[in-house]
Amino acid sequence: MKSLLIIFLSFCATTFAIKGQVLKPFKNSLGKWGFANASGEVIIPAKYNEASDFWEGFARVKLNNKFGFIDKNGNETIPFLYDEANIFMNGFATVRIGQKWAFINTSGKAITSFKYEETASGFSEGLSWVKLNGKYGFIDTIGKEVIALQYQYADNFRWGMAAVQLNNKSGLVNKAGKIMLPIIYDGIYEIFKDRAMVRLGNQMFYVDIAAGKD
Repeated sequence: MKSLLIIFLSFCATTFAIKGQVLKPFKNSLGKWGFANASGEVIIPAKYNEASDFWEGFARVKLNNKFGFIDKNGNETIPFLYDEANIFMNGFATVRIGQKWAFINTSGKAITSFKYEETASGFSEGLSWVKLNGKYGFIDTIGKEVIALQYQYADNFRWGMAAVQLNNKSGLVNKAGKIMLPIIYDGIYEIFKDRAMVRLGNQMFYVDIAAGKD
């Protein structure tokens, strides 16, 4: 019993050490990718066609023309199912099958169906823009479309607002979809807590968001 306990504790210590260290991808002479620690010791053998750094405990890797995710022990935690994948950000990653994108969580569960033409690379302030049938809107972290897909373009949220475009004009909406700055500008370049830098014709200036006036 004592020897089994020692083996178990040794295994736990090794696992913790691997999880705690920084692993970096490397490419061998055969063009395959693996992961090594700061001392150059190979921790995960080189067998992948592509590999990213670890983000939030996961590395995006490609094997046999499909993308999946591994942990720092080399366990394939999310299967190799995807034609494209992005790194995890705030607990979610965007993945593509065929020409359609979806979001998955760290368990590999899709929180949306594979239907979007484009998505943001991650959630910003709890929302992400998505594109379907040529129109942009926003979803939340359970996959619900919380701002209707009606815009020509949409950007990430900042200070509780996001730039959107409609009829070739730009404005700001909040997380409820309420217009905070009229959709009348030719461009929005910076967003602050109470003002934004906008362009109208050839003129660039700051606008007070609360009043919608310069």
